[in-house]
Amino acid sequence: AKDQASVKQAQAFCYLAIGENSWVNQNFTEAQTNFEKSVELDPKNDFAYLRLGDVYWRDRKLDTSINAFAKAVALDGSSAREARQQLYTLLRQRYGDTGNANTIINAAKAELGL
Repeated sequence: AKDQASVKQAQAFCYLAIGENSWVNQNFTEAQTNFEKSVELDPKNDFAYLRLGDVYWRDRKLDTSINAFAKAVALDGSSAREARQQLYTLLRQRYGDTGNANTIINAAKAELGL
């Protein structure tokens, strides 16, 4: 089981790297597909959720973007600070304030089993 988890994490990293390459080259559809595969294999990857939030926001999928940023914040990894800034910016844009941010982050924690 431990070997299988390591393989899944390695696969998730590969999808993340491919997604990041697509993101940098502005192939956003391919980036989204690869970031989604990455979090499917490694649901604790905060950077993949940060990038998914960016991709969804770019596609005007605002609620999905908010959820992705909230998961990146909830995981509290190296991407949490940037994800929180993006989340707050998007919440202000969408709702006029950030008042429900903690509720959204707590729901993301629950969804991630944290």
